[in-house]
This record gives sequence, C-alpha cells and structure tokens, in this order.
Amino acid sequence: MKQMKFRKKLKKLVCKSLRHPWVLWGRKDYVFILSHMRSRSTLLSHILGSHPRICGYAEMHQSYETPVDLLWLRHQLQQRGEKSPVGRFALDKMLHDAQILSPSICDHPHIKKIFLLRPPAEAVKSIIHMGHTLKNVAWHTDPVAVFSYYNQRLQTLGNYAKRTKIPGFFIESGDMIQRPGRLLEALSAWLDLEAKLQSTYSTFRYTGQEKHGDPSANIKAGKILSQKSDYTTIVLDENLLSAAHENYLSTCETMQRHCVTADSLPFQHV
Repeated sequence: MKQMKFRKKLKKLVCKSLRHPWVLWGRKDYVFILSHMRSRSTLLSHILGSHPRICGYAEMHQSYETPVDLLWLRHQLQQRGEKSPVGRFALDKMLHDAQILSPSICDHPHIKKIFLLRPPAEAVKSIIHMGHTLKNVAWHTDPVAVFSYYNQRLQTLGNYAKRTKIPGFFIESGDMIQRPGRLLEALSAWLDLEAKLQSTYSTFRYTGQEKHGDPSANIKAGKILSQKSDYTTIVLDENLLSAAHENYLSTCETMQRHCVTADSLPFQHV
C-alpha cells in the first residue's frame, strides 16, 4: 500500500513539475513545527509564515517518510498561490502521530525542527473548549481521550528530540506571550534570517479555518494577544492532570537536554 501511494505521489509530482519546474530548483530548506493541538502552534506558524523567507503557515496533514514528501510539500505550497516556496523555507506543522516523520527526514540537514509544548492545564482545557464549540470531533470533548492524546503526543515528541542528531529549537508556549522579543530574536538567529521575526503577522487565505489551524477569532488579530482565554467552567480530573503535568515536566527536561533554546543560544542577531 505504501509503495502504491509513493508511486502515485511521485507520478503526480513529476507531471506537476513539468508545469512548474521552478518549484524543484535551487536549495530547498524546511521548517517543521513539531507540537500538539492547542499549543499556540498556529500563532507561531503565522509569525514564521509572515517572514519574507518562509512559505507556509497552516497544517498540511501529511507524513514525511522520503525526500519525495518534502518536494510534495513545496508543490502543495506552490498550488496555494499565496507565496512561492522558491528560495524560501517551506513550512509545515505536525500535531498528530498519524503524520509520520521518518528518522532519515528528521535528520535531514536542510530541515529545521521547532518543538513547541504547552502545559496540560491550558492545552487540555483548550482542546475540550474547541470540541464543545465546533462539535465536529467527538473525542475532543472527552477529557480521558484528550489526556491520552496529549500524553502520547508528548512521548512521541520527546522521542523525536532524543533520536535526532541535529538539535531542534525548543519553545515553551508561554514564552510566546511572556517574552516574545527575546524568543523571536533567538529564533531569527537560529534560522539565520537577516530580517528579524516580528510579533505582528499577516493573515492568509485559510487563517481561522478549521483543519488549517486555530479556528478561533484570536488568530485573526494579526498580533500576539496577552490576555488568556477563560476556561474556568472546564474542570479536569486532578489525578489525570497531575500525571500529565509530570509528563510535561519530564518532556521539557528532555527538550532542554537535546535542543537549542532562547536562553542557550548566544544573541548575535542584529
């Protein structure tokens, strides 16, 4: 089955490249945000995607097992027509274990990996709130299922960080709100961007739409908002929350050991 999918994708890519060959020209760089749902990954992807050297801002829902998958991402971004990936980083974010990142792709020299984690008290409540608001995914309103997803996803992210030979960049979600200047300066330097990333950002064709990222109105603000959402009506089981928080702290320690952070990176960016 995988071989059939691979051949089908390769055939499509070859046919499409004949019409848009420039998509496959030149150096090809990538930025992958590896995270979980409701981590503020849409905010981060919009900040990155607004930079002139980065193309992409939404979740593409695809796996990366071979170099063909990387080229397919560039083709998909070209098809969207909002910004050409030629000469730019191609960006995607991966929030689910269903999207596979193979070891060879994880260690690809032209891929920058950004790990983003948010504490469970915030992330789990946000997923449940989204589930009740959109009413399109049954398990999003089931606290046990949401905790299970969160814990499993953190385990996967920790494994990615440990096994990669090329360190990624680790972000604790709260730093995007509490100290965006320092974070974005460090991230700009790590990505070797001449123009620094900004706390304001553009909105795009799929901004605020389901299946492409944060569906709430906040993402359309075009800037980092400091106020927190009110989830006081959502009460979580203390035992489940405690276990998830221990998992979060442990995964953060793993990230600190294996990744670059805003605090560990020298500030040389102008």
